[in-house]
Amino acid sequence: MKYDQKDDDIDFAFKLGRQKSSKNVAFSSREERDAFMIELAERMPECDSKTVEWGPIRASLGPLTFGSVVAFMTWAMHGAASALAAGAEAEVSGRRAGLKKLVMWMIDLVGPTGVLVAGGLVVALTGVFLWKRVTTPPVWTTLEPRR
Repeated sequence: MKYDQKDDDIDFAFKLGRQKSSKNVAFSSREERDAFMIELAERMPECDSKTVEWGPIRASLGPLTFGSVVAFMTWAMHGAASALAAGAEAEVSGRRAGLKKLVMWMIDLVGPTGVLVAGGLVVALTGVFLWKRVTTPPVWTTLEPRR
């Protein structure tokens, strides 16, 4: 079990046989979540609790990676949209041809400007999330069985 002290939910990870699974449980407030975790820790004395505060650099890695991938995909799709707008024919074959056709249809539909607007919007929202994560990095608390 782990949770960010600045949120009001808990992530439970568990195994059912060989299959790993997870479940997120949301609470109405942090106080309710904390009371639940205190009660759970008392009922599970064989578990250890550990708290780790992330620094700004570690907190920024996820949003920076996601933003970089989105920026690269926007650049690639803009190139494809520009080629389609110039009259190029898209040849789609191989595995997942249906998905490729759908992506090419969408790129052709919105055009180069639409691709830039959509990609720019996602990158901007990622920037807002990055700023939020860096200014208030998560503080993770975990409750795990002793090994």
